[in-house]
Amino acid sequence: MTSPFSPRLPWRGHRPARTGDGRAAAVALLCTAGVLWGFGGVLGSALAERSGLVPSLVAAGRLGLGGLFLLTYLAVTGVPFPRGRTAWARIGVLALLSAVFQSCYFASIAIGSVSAATLVTIGSVPVSLVLLDAIRSRARPTLPELRATLVGVAGLALVVAGSTDPSTATGPAVDGEASGLHGAAAHLLALASGLSFASTAAVSRRPVAGLDERSGIAYGFVAAGGILLLGSAPWAPSAVTLDGRALALLVAFALLPTALAYGMYFRGLPRASTAMAGVTTLLEPLTATVLAVVLLGDRPSWLSWAGTALLLLSVVDAARHGSTTGPEGDVRPAAPVPRP
Repeated sequence: MTSPFSPRLPWRGHRPARTGDGRAAAVALLCTAGVLWGFGGVLGSALAERSGLVPSLVAAGRLGLGGLFLLTYLAVTGVPFPRGRTAWARIGVLALLSAVFQSCYFASIAIGSVSAATLVTIGSVPVSLVLLDAIRSRARPTLPELRATLVGVAGLALVVAGSTDPSTATGPAVDGEASGLHGAAAHLLALASGLSFASTAAVSRRPVAGLDERSGIAYGFVAAGGILLLGSAPWAPSAVTLDGRALALLVAFALLPTALAYGMYFRGLPRASTAMAGVTTLLEPLTATVLAVVLLGDRPSWLSWAGTALLLLSVVDAARHGSTTGPEGDVRPAAPVPRP
């Protein structure tokens, strides 16, 4: 048995990923997931406004129902039920990481601002993924990985800076030392959120016998939704509106940027390079900006356009130079070999 820090070796019981069609399919899946995540902000905000639910309860509904949707699809398509203690232990880890990811993000927004939480959380994901992969493999990140990651994070910063409206900032109105403490706490929570998602992706890249990668996140989401529901119950509003429109928004939120997006992301994740897995998460705010232009009539600044160009450049760079094989012969895990 090899440790998590063993030299990069082929994954036992799995085929080496092909660099042709397999990688192209992985790129398509991850990019589509990144685009679908961009609908989350619009749908989540509309659901909270319509229903009166606090953000943590919106997240609980999204994860719980989205996980159920994904489980239904997996059952219909014949994906086997998780088997073995190791598989269920993996599901427990994914559930805790998903709950920490959502709760830390909304806590960061509560004491800081939406723009800062978005920048730090999403921007830290590709960086954390590269660092976690380097620690696991005891190998330095490759130049293409670093270049695509840094260009993508720079583009994200420009997109957020170009679309930030100071009048929409949230968080407590404090000054001086208290303001500095709130800002530091908000940034730490956002970093914890980004690291939690990156850890979810890093853990999911390592196959477990008896567990499909999508089953792991589906069961994990259902459990995480329950955790958030129990934790948010004391702060649940007394008046909640769950009419037809609110339920339709909840279904759309759970289906598009949750079940469909995460199902695609974790399906393509084992066949993608580390840089590609991280950079495609940066497409979320890019999609949100496009939706704001189309639906709300926003006019992006030159900073947003420059950031958009850098984001797209980083994705193309990761797709062209990222591969399923890394330095020292690392073979990324591919689809499990079907067994009778």
